[in-house]
Amino acid sequence: MYLTNNESGQYPLNFPMRWNDQLDGLMGFVTSGERRLAKSSSDVWAMLTPKTDGELARSKRAITTPLPRVNVVLKAAGQHRGR
Repeated sequence: MYLTNNESGQYPLNFPMRWNDQLDGLMGFVTSGERRLAKSSSDVWAMLTPKTDGELARSKRAITTPLPRVNVVLKAAGQHRGR
């Protein structure tokens, strides 16, 4: 999601903008003034929404799938502080 090895000013020229950069740019544009929302903003949102939904689903799976197993192991080891 993030360009972690951006070491020079030319590096971004060699690699396309990441999804999160596009989303951040859209948010900055939409919130930067009091004006009617441009159609292009809606178009960009429509383009980014499937990727955003996919990333949210992937994050949810990463948290909910292994976490119960980790909790069982921690509880068995006496390290779990459940609610």
